[in-house]
Amino acid sequence: MGPGSVWRRTNTGGYRMRWSILEAKGASPLPVEEGGLAACKEQRFTLERTFPSLLLRNPLEPLDLELEAALDKADKVTVRIQGFAVDRLAENPYGGMLLALPAESLLRKDLGREYVMAQVSGLRVRGFAISMEFGPADAASLKQKRPDLSIKSGKAGASFAAKWTSPTVLELAAEKDIYIFARLSLIASVSPQFKLSAPEVINVFGPEYEDPKLPLLGEQ
Repeated sequence: MGPGSVWRRTNTGGYRMRWSILEAKGASPLPVEEGGLAACKEQRFTLERTFPSLLLRNPLEPLDLELEAALDKADKVTVRIQGFAVDRLAENPYGGMLLALPAESLLRKDLGREYVMAQVSGLRVRGFAISMEFGPADAASLKQKRPDLSIKSGKAGASFAAKWTSPTVLELAAEKDIYIFARLSLIASVSPQFKLSAPEVINVFGPEYEDPKLPLLGEQ
C-alpha cells in the first residue's frame, strides 16, 4: 500500500486502513523517498506446517476462500526473497497535498479524527515468491479445479504469477515489489511539514479487527 497510507487504531487493539496514498492523491508517482536495495543473506527459507494464505492475505486481500482452503493443504512452504529496501514518506509534499484538499472532503474530515495514523515508512521486498509442495492427490485436484492460478486483483494492487515447477510444487511469484511491514505514526497536524510523532513498528500481516463504534470509509 506504500508509505503515506492513512490508518486508524481501533479500541480492540487492531488497525484499519482508511486511505491508500493513491486514493488520497488520485495519481502517481508517490511522494516517497526510496531506500537502497539490499540483498538478503538467506534468500529462501522453508516453513513447516504453516498456511500459505497467511503470507498472501495482506497483499491479496480479499483472498478467494475456496482458493485459500486449497492452498492451505500444502505440506511444505518455501519463501524466496531477492532483496529489500526501506522506503520513507516524503513528508513535505505529502503534507502539502493533504493541506490542499477541500475542507469538506472526506479525507480532510478523517484526519480530524482521534487515533489517525500515517504509514511513514515501509519495508519493500523484491522477488517475493512462495513455493508450495502438495501431496499428489491435492496437486492433481488443484490443477483440475484451477488451470490458471495467477492472481491479478489484489486489493492493494499486488499481482502474482503462478506456475508448477514440478508435478507437486506450485510457485506464486509477485510480479512487482510489495510492502510487507510498516512503521506507523500518529498524525499530530496536517501541514506542509506534516508533523509526525510516536512511531510504532506494526506488522501489517497481523489480523485486523473492526471497531463497530467507528464509521467505515464513506459513512457519516
